[in-house]
Amino acid sequence: MSIPFFSVDFKGNDWLSYIMGSTGLGYENKIDKLIEKRFPKKKVLKFSSSRLGFYLFLEQNFNEGDEIIFSSMSFPLYVQMAIQLGLKPILVDIESSHLTINPELISQSITKKTKAIIVTNLFGHPGYLTEILDICKKNGLELIEDCAQSLDSFYKKIEAGNYGSTAFFYCLFNPFSIIIL
Repeated sequence: MSIPFFSVDFKGNDWLSYIMGSTGLGYENKIDKLIEKRFPKKKVLKFSSSRLGFYLFLEQNFNEGDEIIFSSMSFPLYVQMAIQLGLKPILVDIESSHLTINPELISQSITKKTKAIIVTNLFGHPGYLTEILDICKKNGLELIEDCAQSLDSFYKKIEAGNYGSTAFFYCLFNPFSIIIL
């Protein structure tokens, strides 16, 4: 018998109960205002965990059989979630300077079924976001930023999380995670 690395077994209103359980900490308004100030053109959603937010995002935005490009140095649980939902993760190798996805290798991995590129901004180093955003625009793909390790990181003077249509952050200063849409 194998034990799954990740499984979401909530049904119906269980999700709402779980999400609402992360509120009521008393200092949320200050954090909300700080995040809204840093990402003024985005909508901010809070979840009790990045894992839950990422799972719900994938479930709501992609269909079974869709391909999503991940860096080979991505959080393995996110890749597992994509598989669990019937999506096809395509792993692209990293570049050597910051260990983020290599933009020069992305184009050869894109097919008609590819719907998005997930960039993991790793160890405080954002990926080559403008270059990858150009690839996304050229191919009609969504750019998603995994910013769990890059809060307060900038690429070409723009804060990570502002390049993609969606960004995921893990907040070390609070027991919840945020998604920027």
